[in-house]
Amino acid sequence: MYLEVLPNEILLGLFVYLNGTDLFHGFYGLNSRFNLLLYKQIRSYCFDFKSVSKRTFDLICQQHLPLLADRVIALGLSNYDTVGQCDLFVSYIPSFRPLTCLRLLKIQKLRSYEVFIELLNKCHELDSLTCLNVNHCHFLAIEANYSLIIDKIWSLPKLTDCHFRNIVPGPYCFTLPTIISPSLENVTLFHHELSSHQLKQLLYFTPRLKSLSAIVMKLRRIDHIASRHLKLVQLRIYFPYHINTSNMTFFLQSTPNLRHLDINMRYNLIHGDHWEHIIRSYLQKLKIFRLKMKVFSRNKQLIKEVAENLLDSFRSSFWISERQWFVRCFIGESVISLNTLSNKADPYETISGLCKYTCSDDNYRKYYNSVTVISDITFFNRPIPSNIYLSNIIHLHIRLPVNDRFWSIVPNLNKLKTLTLVYYNDMFESELQAILDRAPHLTTLTIRQNASLPMQMSLFKRTNASIRKLDLENYAHYFNENECLLLARSSLGIQCEVLSIRVNNHENIITLVKNMINLRILYIYQSDQMYSNTTFLARNNDGTFREQDQVNNNELIQWLRDHLPSTCLVIKDLYYVHNIIIWI
Repeated sequence: MYLEVLPNEILLGLFVYLNGTDLFHGFYGLNSRFNLLLYKQIRSYCFDFKSVSKRTFDLICQQHLPLLADRVIALGLSNYDTVGQCDLFVSYIPSFRPLTCLRLLKIQKLRSYEVFIELLNKCHELDSLTCLNVNHCHFLAIEANYSLIIDKIWSLPKLTDCHFRNIVPGPYCFTLPTIISPSLENVTLFHHELSSHQLKQLLYFTPRLKSLSAIVMKLRRIDHIASRHLKLVQLRIYFPYHINTSNMTFFLQSTPNLRHLDINMRYNLIHGDHWEHIIRSYLQKLKIFRLKMKVFSRNKQLIKEVAENLLDSFRSSFWISERQWFVRCFIGESVISLNTLSNKADPYETISGLCKYTCSDDNYRKYYNSVTVISDITFFNRPIPSNIYLSNIIHLHIRLPVNDRFWSIVPNLNKLKTLTLVYYNDMFESELQAILDRAPHLTTLTIRQNASLPMQMSLFKRTNASIRKLDLENYAHYFNENECLLLARSSLGIQCEVLSIRVNNHENIITLVKNMINLRILYIYQSDQMYSNTTFLARNNDGTFREQDQVNNNELIQWLRDHLPSTCLVIKDLYYVHNIIIWI
């Protein structure tokens, strides 16, 4: 069946689930009917520009967005894999006033403080903005006024949700607001530590707060005397240091309307009977409870005794029958860790120590089926219980050949999105292809290899229809022109959209851009003085890979701008000035 034969009602129902960038990239210009649907029939658009070519970004922002501005309800801007995007958007869209229905704005990986302040100023032009997500936006401390940033956000009149991830002037430091928010109800602070007093101040300046996720260094009773946080119904809190148990209990007394509590304690073990007392006495409305606790000790005998007593305290009728909140206790050589089964499983604890549970075997298996990340290449070389199956892995690190029991533990790779292969040899090509054949949704393939092996040519012959990103940054080989052409003409190269690679000649950069027809982001990693005479010299002893070092980086960027299409954006990597990023 062809899409053209479907009635408009069904097409519009399908289009609701698609990103606006995909809609225009896939359907605009096909015929007058699709153009009419895009411009006249679709009532709302969500544009997430995180994974888009510069050609498509320019076309949408300059041609389509101005005509659809009043129907855009969500907008995502990112300098991750799309370098300079936030800066360009500000230049393309001089005012946000036409975005009358914009409710959600996401900003990611922005490094320009000036552009960020301009975006925040434009947010005050938005009458409908209710949610703001700011992720990994770092600015130079000498130019950034973080108090101004937070106050501009807290003063947005209709903002109800604000989520920060790693926006800091220094490690784990968060600047508090100095004005009271009229509307904020949900705040998330990832990678930011709050003191007890700062927590009190944050709650004071956010009086409508219903949900809070934060890292708290310590709690002092004096900071929360006479405080009642009646609106707070959801709390996710992480204590990276030892917390006084009575002070924590005192704080939780001030949150009687909590329905969801997620608490992670790095250096505390609190017995189940005490948690039962807190919940029965002060948190009577609690419906969801997620707990993780951990302590370290060198006394092996004491660890076993403490762990047994701790686990027994969670076997009362309150935990097993009334609430059915089951726990798992891990006993290692120098650590005790206890968490509720509603948390995601930690596969490394399963295979490196003793685990005990308060649940049935069926719940135990379901718990480990929640494992989504395997980042230790030795994981499958260790003894693993025969009744554990990992069928939901999303991110996988392995070294070939895999253990004989791999496929019995991992029955399928249907959810796998990223595969990192450490050390690849041509003799394993059939095994790699078998893995790729079983991963229908794999999007990213990363190869990590040191300088001890020559180029493995079978890599160019592997196939997987879903891979869009090839990460060869840590493949310690500088590709020559012939190898660049082989890669560009291979199945993986033809469908590749994001490529990280080392090349031995700046002409090869042009070769890749011209021959990789779907490429939208190219990361070029150059040799530098630190490594050029050691690790990589043994790899390619032809004298050519040093050429990029001999050309001044600014001159190389200008040379690329002169030889690439004018629509390409060429900039230095913000973290590694020897490296170059090209947005195509």
